[in-house]
Amino acid sequence: MIRTFFDLLLAALVVTILVVVVSTSSNLLWLSSLNMPIDFNLVTSTFLKDVVGMNFNSQIPLYLLISIPLILFLFCTKLISRKIWMNRTFPYVLAGGMSMLFLMIFLPFALDNLEPISGSRTNIGKLCMTMCGCLGGYIYSLMQTSKGENEI
Repeated sequence: MIRTFFDLLLAALVVTILVVVVSTSSNLLWLSSLNMPIDFNLVTSTFLKDVVGMNFNSQIPLYLLISIPLILFLFCTKLISRKIWMNRTFPYVLAGGMSMLFLMIFLPFALDNLEPISGSRTNIGKLCMTMCGCLGGYIYSLMQTSKGENEI
């Protein structure tokens, strides 16, 4: 049980870092389209500032915002798929992607049409965030299958 909990937290951390990368990249691409000079030093410093700013300096930390639906979806999938699925990778990938898609679609409804994650303002951004969730589900499935999944 404790290993499953740590696996869920690690998957949420990976997804959070990927979401920051996508969000920072989309903002830097937009600035680049306005002919602003972008170099490697600016990219790395902006990424590090965004990781700190989105997780420690905001009113709702990004890690908490992402981890709640992701952990809920992945854990429910673990409970449901114990006896149903032979290949457990696909349900976890689907659950990770669906958790991020639901978060990106329904969060603006809760916040009066405000997009708190700037990378998800467009449909391409929502797709990229969904892919981040899929990757988090895949990482979680790898950690669970390497342990044999004999725990809940």
